[in-house]
Amino acid sequence: MDEKKPTAVTSLPTDELATAAAGRYVFVARIGVGGMGEVYRAEDTRLKRPVAIKRLPIQKREDERLRSRLQAEAERTSALNHPNVAVIYDVLEEQRDYLIVMEYVEGQTLRERLHGGDASRPMAIEEFFRLAIQAADGLAAAHEKGIVHCDIKPENIMLTGSAGSDAAPQVKILDFGIARHMAAGEDPTQTGMRAGIAGTPGYVSPEVILGEPPSARADIFALGVTFYEMLAGHHPFLTGNPLGAVQRILHDDAPSISKPPTRYPAALEKIVGRMLAKEPERRYASAAELAKDLRAAQTDLVLQPAAKRRTRNAILLTAALVAILAGAIFTPLFVWKRPKPIGVSRIPQKHLAVLPFRAIGERAEDQAYGDGLTETLSAKLTSLTAAHQLQVAPPSEIHSLKIDSAEKARRELGVNLVIEGSLQRAGDTLRVNYSLVDAATKRLVRSDTITVPVGDPFALEDQVVQGAVRMLELEIHEKEREHLGAHGTDVREAYDDYLKGLGYLQNPDRPEGLDAALDAFNRAVKLDGDYAAAYAGLGQSYWMKYRTTKDRQWVTSANQNCRRSLELDPGLAVGHICLGEVLMGTGAYKDAAAEFDLATTYEPTSDDAFRDLADAYKLLGRMDEAERTLQKAIQVRPQYYAGYYRLGVLYAQQARYADAIAQLRRATELSPDSPRPWSSLGGALVVTGDYPAAIEALQRAISIRPTWSAYSNLGTAQLYQRNYPAAITAFEQGASLGSQQYIVLGNLARAYYWAPGRRADAESAYRRAIAAGDQDLKVNPNDADVHILMATDHAMLGERADALAHLNTAFKLRPDDPEAQFQGAIVYNQLGDRGQALTMLERAAARGYSPAELRAAPEFDSLRNDPRFQALLARPQPKQKF
Repeated sequence: MDEKKPTAVTSLPTDELATAAAGRYVFVARIGVGGMGEVYRAEDTRLKRPVAIKRLPIQKREDERLRSRLQAEAERTSALNHPNVAVIYDVLEEQRDYLIVMEYVEGQTLRERLHGGDASRPMAIEEFFRLAIQAADGLAAAHEKGIVHCDIKPENIMLTGSAGSDAAPQVKILDFGIARHMAAGEDPTQTGMRAGIAGTPGYVSPEVILGEPPSARADIFALGVTFYEMLAGHHPFLTGNPLGAVQRILHDDAPSISKPPTRYPAALEKIVGRMLAKEPERRYASAAELAKDLRAAQTDLVLQPAAKRRTRNAILLTAALVAILAGAIFTPLFVWKRPKPIGVSRIPQKHLAVLPFRAIGERAEDQAYGDGLTETLSAKLTSLTAAHQLQVAPPSEIHSLKIDSAEKARRELGVNLVIEGSLQRAGDTLRVNYSLVDAATKRLVRSDTITVPVGDPFALEDQVVQGAVRMLELEIHEKEREHLGAHGTDVREAYDDYLKGLGYLQNPDRPEGLDAALDAFNRAVKLDGDYAAAYAGLGQSYWMKYRTTKDRQWVTSANQNCRRSLELDPGLAVGHICLGEVLMGTGAYKDAAAEFDLATTYEPTSDDAFRDLADAYKLLGRMDEAERTLQKAIQVRPQYYAGYYRLGVLYAQQARYADAIAQLRRATELSPDSPRPWSSLGGALVVTGDYPAAIEALQRAISIRPTWSAYSNLGTAQLYQRNYPAAITAFEQGASLGSQQYIVLGNLARAYYWAPGRRADAESAYRRAIAAGDQDLKVNPNDADVHILMATDHAMLGERADALAHLNTAFKLRPDDPEAQFQGAIVYNQLGDRGQALTMLERAAARGYSPAELRAAPEFDSLRNDPRFQALLARPQPKQKF
């Protein structure tokens, strides 16, 4: 049969698209029709890539002058190469057709995003900034090359990928250099405007309507209309017909973008208002200037909640200025100077750990003060991470891992810079020495000494923060300076006690520990009854007191104080975290998630808030939301290993093993000497049956720092290879370290049960695991993880009623969890219900559970010859989500 020859695209029927060609481009589908012609998706057969081809309308193809101008404009625009601009590749004339070959952008238009299938709705402000800044950057790149768009509108802004998701779609502006010349001879009945005006009614600036040539400022006006739609959910000048919109553009001011209950920051109102100014000279002179203001407003938004809490501090500053003018002597206020280069500029991404400041002397109170100072310094530097190339390791991790040196910080957290210091009391003064250290070389980069009067915590903290910013060579703006100088109280003595309370809270295992923290926070709230942060610290102390003693009276105290902190300051992120942790720890997962979500809103750089929110979503079974939360945390801190680590653990829990291993390997790359990602990577490899690689990863984790989880995973790897003595040894070592006793003791009991000659030891280990689990369930009866493992523990002891009660509760709490189905199979098989066990295994496999673990678990040795079990192992795994 003769091969069918490609046909020309002229007057092409839709069903012949697959055989149409123009030069090296083969047409695939028509994807759009409008006043500027038809748009096709095509394949570039030479470069093996998809392209978009715009074809001039029939009535314009004979206009030689227009074609010549478009040719020249396309040649000029093809030199524009920017990630937020769709590139023009080529211009073709094919059988009297005029074709413009452009970058093919897959996604949705901004118009489609705004409508979302229904009426337009306002866009979340965080998403607005992500998209608006990219659009301004693309426009700036074009304007710098003298290229004006002339038809900016939501239809000409494409969003790649999944628009509106936390994955932050990329903006691509379409049709640069084309709209300007397409207006010649435009039919006024179609556009509602006189012929020759470039643009779309409702987006054209007043001066262009009145006959002036298009300009960069006209593009900024059109982008301002687009921004208005994104924020307000409707067009600022829309009247129902194009001519009415034109009249409103000429004569009416745009209404405010804010409407109750939505209220946007004043800086954003000002930006949009300036873009929509009637007179061109009142608008931004360049899109680059616009982009700069958008970034500053975005940073201000991050810091806004803290700014709201500074009213009383402003009063204090005013009083201080009055006193200075009167000749009084005060501790010097902040003097922020442009930092001089000191050598850290060579580090493109500063990943910092602030180590606890060491108190010289025997006073426990001084050490607590130093620990509290460390905590507040870390928090204030963390607030800068949204706008600067800086990452700060959470103090909670530094304390939990007992990191006390630059070497250990580099090894455990993957940091490249460390701030360390000491403080010493001498009479009525307090001296602080602190240094910035290169974690890799241990070289001292810079050091400083501060001496302040005892009892002046404001001056001490301000000067330490100022010095740290100078050492790190950070350029900060006015709003950031205000935030860094805020303390939450005007009462020096209250702040002094607050710092001590924070310090005691970071080290609850010390002899003075939690009781001293409670005393310090209680003194702080007595000195200042409106001190919201101190109430949050008090609530966290009571919650930790409960977790240490398991005495339920402390739960009530924790709840009351966390709520009190939010009554005083609803925008206090640490207050929402405080209440969220109490709610989550008592099983109120939905309410806890709401609190953590508010915390991420008020403190978008808070690792604790993102981590806790993801945990709450997991406990609610809302895995997609947990995933999006952790992806968002990674976007905020892309060079910090913990986000990848937590996302990998989440994927492993969902039986998405390939995804899990990829994320955990990324975590090990960012923090190669931290044991946690290696331990979890080893656990994921165990489940997939790659025991040599798993054991290698787990042994590396243990060599860095022994943990109960690494030993538990190592024991499981040995158990699945039927090396029972090695498994028992590993589990016993894990049990000696384990805080999660119900997990590691249950694993130890499992090894005893299956090891020849050790079954008598299994019962006591199971009883200890059950007792530990029962204790946890008294406070949180909705902990599905505990119920799942308690079900297997009771089943292994032959206690059918208890086993099924826990299992059914676990299924209600987490019906789609593959781990629950797998453990359910163990329960039913151990209780003699072979058919139900196989049904559970089929459900686990359908949810992606690893065939390698089904094959390796000793609990299923009795099922090996069953045809259903053999079919289960032979079936292909479900396609995983990437």
